[in-house]
Amino acid sequence: MIENIKRKLELIFWVAGLIILFFIEPERVSFSICPLHNLNLWCPGCGLGSSIHYLLHFDLLKSFQVHPIGFFAFIVILYRLIQLINNNNRRTYNG
Repeated sequence: MIENIKRKLELIFWVAGLIILFFIEPERVSFSICPLHNLNLWCPGCGLGSSIHYLLHFDLLKSFQVHPIGFFAFIVILYRLIQLINNNNRRTYNG
């Protein structure tokens, strides 16, 4: 029961995250929650959100320029979404 609730919350989290990434405007966002970025240090993850934003808008070149592994991160997120949906459907049909 608790595990099922966790999976549904994770599913909601990932879907909401992708929706937010779709609607953000990377050029206008001026803040970051990344502690390394805020300390003016290099961060390997900075730019992934912007990269996924451009990917969701089919701007593949800009996505790759912002962060080269944005496409891979997007595929991993989609794979996890498919897992969560399939697990939810199996539990629904099996009771």
